[in-house]
Amino acid sequence: MGLAGYYPLAKDKHITLQRISATFFTFIALSYLILGIIFCIKNLSNLGLLSEACAFLLTEVTLIVKMFNFFYYKRNFLLMEEMLRSPLFTEVDAEEENILKENLKTSKIVEILTIIQVLVNISVETLYALFEKKLFLLMWFPFDPAEHFYAVYFFELIACFSGATLAVTIDVLLVYLLDLCAVQCTLLKHRLIKVGATFTGDEAVDDRVRIEKLEKYTIHHDEIYSFAGLVESSFSMGTFVQIVCSSVIICFCLFKTLITPLKSIEFGMLVAYSYDMLWQLVLYCYFGQKVVNASETITEACYMSNWYNCSLKVQKHLLMIMNRANTSVVVTAGGLFPLTLEMLMAILSTAYSFFTLIWKVYNDA
Repeated sequence: MGLAGYYPLAKDKHITLQRISATFFTFIALSYLILGIIFCIKNLSNLGLLSEACAFLLTEVTLIVKMFNFFYYKRNFLLMEEMLRSPLFTEVDAEEENILKENLKTSKIVEILTIIQVLVNISVETLYALFEKKLFLLMWFPFDPAEHFYAVYFFELIACFSGATLAVTIDVLLVYLLDLCAVQCTLLKHRLIKVGATFTGDEAVDDRVRIEKLEKYTIHHDEIYSFAGLVESSFSMGTFVQIVCSSVIICFCLFKTLITPLKSIEFGMLVAYSYDMLWQLVLYCYFGQKVVNASETITEACYMSNWYNCSLKVQKHLLMIMNRANTSVVVTAGGLFPLTLEMLMAILSTAYSFFTLIWKVYNDA
C-alpha cells in the first residue's frame, strides 16, 4: 500500500512519488469502472453477458471503495502502529512470546494461501485469454478492441494485477489486525489467570504487586478496545461494500455457471472466481469471530485467577475488569454487519435467495 501511494508515511520525504503512484492506480481503477458501466448499459438485454460483466464490475467497485476508505483513514494506521509499539503490547516474557507466535500462525497461513490462490486464478485467466486471443475483462471501447488486441490486453493485464494486488494487501492487512486483537485478548487472559499466584508469601507485598499488575491490565484491556475501534473505523465501509458485493457476485457467478458448458475452461474459472469471493467472506467472519471469542474469555480468566485468595481491593479490580469484559469486542462492517460466523450464515442464506430470484427471472424470460 505504501508503493501504491495509499499508506501514510511517517515522514513526507517521498510525498511526490506517493501522489504519482496513487494517481496512477486510481486512474486505472476508475477507467475500468467507467468502461465497464458503459458495457453493462449497452448489454442490458443479454442477461448472461450482463451477469458476468456485473460480477467483474462489482469487484472493481469494492476495490475502489477500499482504496478510498483506506486513504481517508490513513492516519489511523499511524495510530495503530504507535499503539503496537506500546510496552503494553510489546513487553512479553518467553512464555507470552510463544503464545503470540502460536496464535498468529493462522493469519500467516491465510496470507500465503490467499496470495497463491489469487495468483493462480489470475494467471490461468489471463494466459487463457492470451492463447485464445480474447479479452478477459468486459469493457466498452470507442474502437474495435480486436484490431488493437495486444494494447487492450496489456491495459486489462495491468488493471487486473494491480487491482488484485491492492485488494489482497488490504484484506491480508485486515486479517492480521483482527488476529492481533484476538491475540492481545488471549495474552491478557493468560496474565489475569496468573494474578492470584503467590509471589513472596508476604501478604502486603503480594497485594501491592497484584494491584499494580491489575491496574496495568486494566489499561491494556482498554487499549485492546481502542485498537479494535481503530481497525473497525479504518476498514468498516470497505468491508461492508465487500460483503454486499461478494454476495451478489457469488449469485451472478453461480447463475453463469448454470448456463456455461460443464467441461469448458470458462466454467472452471467461474467456479474459482466464486470461491475467491466466498473465501473473502469467510476470512472476514472467521477472524471477526476469533476476536469475539477471545474477548469473551477475559471474564473466565478473572474467575480462574484464584481471586478468593486475594484481598478485597484486588477482588474489586478483578470485578471492574469483568464488568468491562461483559461487552465483547465486536468488529462490524458499516456498523451493520458484525463479523461473526452467525452473520456469515445469514449472508450466504440471503445470497442463495437472490440467486433463486435471478434464476427464476431468467427462466421466465
